[in-house]
Amino acid sequence: CKRAKFDSIIADNPYDHVKIERGKSKERRPLTEDEVLIIREWMPTSRQLEKARDLFIFSCYTGLAYADAQSFVFSEHTTIIDGKYYIDGARIKTGERYLTPILAPALDILKKWDYRLPIMSNVRMNYSLHEIEALLGINKPLTSHVARHTFATLTLSKNVPIAVVQRLLGHSDIKTTQIYAKVMAKTVADAV
Repeated sequence: CKRAKFDSIIADNPYDHVKIERGKSKERRPLTEDEVLIIREWMPTSRQLEKARDLFIFSCYTGLAYADAQSFVFSEHTTIIDGKYYIDGARIKTGERYLTPILAPALDILKKWDYRLPIMSNVRMNYSLHEIEALLGINKPLTSHVARHTFATLTLSKNVPIAVVQRLLGHSDIKTTQIYAKVMAKTVADAV
C-alpha cells in the first residue's frame, strides 16, 4: 500500500484509517507433576510417539525450548558443577545465556538415545503430542512450548527464586519470567 501511494496509484494508505486490536493470548496451562509422570511412565505405541514423548519430557526437566533442544549437543553444551551435569548454552531465539541442570529424568532420556536427542520437526512433534494427549486423556493441549512452561511453573512452585528461573530459561527480562509465575492450584492447596 505504501508503494502504491508513493507511485500515485492510490490517494492514501487505507491502513492509515484502520486500527486493529491485538488479541489476548490464551492463558498457558502447564502440566502438574502428576501429569508429567503419567507421560513419563506411558509406553509409546510407535517410534514417532516415543521420540515426541522423550523430547517433551526432556524439556519438562530442562526448560529448553524446542529449537534449543534440537540443537543440543551433549559434548559441546554441558558442564559439570559439583558432580552434576548442566546445560550451558545460549538461546537460539535471543542469544541470551542460560545454565540449567540436567535432572535425572532428562539424563535418563539422554542415556537412552546415546546422548543424542532425536531430531523431529516442531510440526511433527506437536502433532504427535496432540495424539499422546488424546491417548492419555490429558485435558490440556500438549505442545513443545507447554514443556518449557511446565518446567518454569513447577520450578517456581518449588520456591526457586524467580531470578534463578530467569537464568535457567535464558530470559533477558524478568518480566518474561513473571508470565510463568502464576500460582498453581497445588501450591495454593499446599499453603492452606
